[in-house]
Amino acid sequence: ALVLEDGTIVGETMAICQYLDEKFGPSDAVGKTPEDRILTRQWLGRIDEHCNGPLTLAFRNGPMLDFFTGRVPDEMMPDAAPGALKVGTEHGFAFCDKHLEGKKFFCGDRCTLADIRLFCNYKFFNKMAGAAGFTIDPKYKNLCAWLANCEATAGGKAAFPPAE
Repeated sequence: ALVLEDGTIVGETMAICQYLDEKFGPSDAVGKTPEDRILTRQWLGRIDEHCNGPLTLAFRNGPMLDFFTGRVPDEMMPDAAPGALKVGTEHGFAFCDKHLEGKKFFCGDRCTLADIRLFCNYKFFNKMAGAAGFTIDPKYKNLCAWLANCEATAGGKAAFPPAE
């Protein structure tokens, strides 16, 4: 969370990142030009729609059901978990793989908030799933290369150090 000077608390990661970028100067994560920023926002939306949304539904209602049931009981739909996982890992991953053709990251050579969002969610969901974890199917060669590119960034190494 970020506490603003007037005491307002902001708890949404992407909003915080965009605010810091506007307050302290543009970065590659958000984009240094209006064209870069619009592409970053486009990919944030696409990744949330095709991957993060379905994967969140799958893991809240699957491996993390007990954790979330007491916290958001009106939002729990355990029967939706298998279908949502399939949508996220098949349709979503295929969509991303296609659009990563010839690119290091979703917006070309820049690692953006869109990459960070999907990378962190993938790693988090995979860890929280435990024995029910999943991997990116090797048939998605562009997405597998993207994952390796994210893991090789300074942030990727710091957030998710290689297992020893």
